[in-house]
Amino acid sequence: MRFVRRIGRATVIAIASAVAAVVLPMSVANASTGNVCGTTMEGWQICVNITGSGLHINSMKGWVHNKTGMRWAGLHIELKGPKGLIKNCPQFALANNLNSPNCIWSPNANEPAGSYCTILWFRLQDGTFVSEGSKCAGVHR
Repeated sequence: MRFVRRIGRATVIAIASAVAAVVLPMSVANASTGNVCGTTMEGWQICVNITGSGLHINSMKGWVHNKTGMRWAGLHIELKGPKGLIKNCPQFALANNLNSPNCIWSPNANEPAGSYCTILWFRLQDGTFVSEGSKCAGVHR
């Protein structure tokens, strides 16, 4: 108690507040993910990038990088969220060691918390599509 009297209550409160600010974790909500990428066993690098704050999503971008050693046609990207399909982007062809066109969704709105994913699809000769893989990022408070 003598220590508190000597330096003053206001100083003790200021020091305690500063220590709490450093020690206690901040609970800042942030929807921005930066580039989140992963490579499949087949050689596709699939990426997603989300910008925003908290549950407010400004935009979501998905793309792939071809590391397979081959040129591919009949590809397309799907963006998916907690509510299901967000967007199907047009088909494209992609040579080795290049990036696909970006598939972009710009809601500029509050969206549900959960996983937001980029999914790469390949069209077979019979017209059906098979998934070549996906990469997801979480949006939460």
